[in-house]
Amino acid sequence: MKIIVIGLGSMGRRRIRLLQQYDASLEIIGVDTSNIRAEEAEQELGIVCTASIEKALEQEGIDCAFVCTSPLSHYKIAKTLLEYNLNVFTEINLVADGYQELINLSIQHKRVLFLSSTFLYRKDIQYMIRRSENERVNYIYHTGQFLPDWHPWENYKDFFVSEKRTNGCREIMAIEFPWLIQCFGRIKNIHVIKDNMSSLELNYYDNYLLSIEHENGNKGIIGVDVVSRLARRTLEIYGEHVQLFWDGAPDSLREYDIETKTSNPVKTYDNITKDTRYCDNIIENAYMDEIASFLYQVRSGMNDKTLYSFEQDTETLRWIDKVENEVLK
Repeated sequence: MKIIVIGLGSMGRRRIRLLQQYDASLEIIGVDTSNIRAEEAEQELGIVCTASIEKALEQEGIDCAFVCTSPLSHYKIAKTLLEYNLNVFTEINLVADGYQELINLSIQHKRVLFLSSTFLYRKDIQYMIRRSENERVNYIYHTGQFLPDWHPWENYKDFFVSEKRTNGCREIMAIEFPWLIQCFGRIKNIHVIKDNMSSLELNYYDNYLLSIEHENGNKGIIGVDVVSRLARRTLEIYGEHVQLFWDGAPDSLREYDIETKTSNPVKTYDNITKDTRYCDNIIENAYMDEIASFLYQVRSGMNDKTLYSFEQDTETLRWIDKVENEVLK
């Protein structure tokens, strides 16, 4: 199998490393307009790189492509790849540009169109989804990290989180909302408080407090920000029959035992793989699992392992638009 990986920044290189671990026989071609990133990828990962998608597509036998560029470029790149009759994996898009056209192209060419939603592949989150199923619950969740710490190797003004349409708080919501919706139900309404509380030079709000009502009666309070100096994912879920505590890392999940009145750890992984360049609650296992799901679909022609679709993301992004555009009261 031949695979093109477009965009050789931190995420593109992560995908390549994991693809090589998943199947050493894969032939991977990197694409990046930056000569520096291309040379680094060639030296670090032992792959052949080119500066253009068109050049990469001149090779015969390309099966699929990973789109790992900045989000606003995804639509045009994915459209080109689908028109070349390739299966396409994209990182989170943050905007719904061209979604229906991409969906139609994937159906027309009978090709897989796969959208990353990494947290849905985490076993600790899957456990919380199962335990919350058929329960009436409330939840309190804080998720945030100081924006300059996201990519400490570069200035926060130099990557896509500095753009208003793909800003840091929007990315957090686009990462978290898919699994929160699967865990607690479709959203009925959101009430928003937002402002700027930091000295960061941003053209968007740096923190949000959200009160969310779900269609099934569940309710939640979420704090989203790019201000927290300590990277945080802190969640409590509680109801009459279940109480869970989670601090973002898989080994942090705990469940309150009603009978023994003790809070006990919940083991969901035997082995955890991490990249030390990222904060402690980011693990590589889920990135590998969604790669495996995509390649399974490419090879089998079956999509029964898809956990998140472009259609679902359309609704998710609609709610995020509402959160960002709601006028302060």
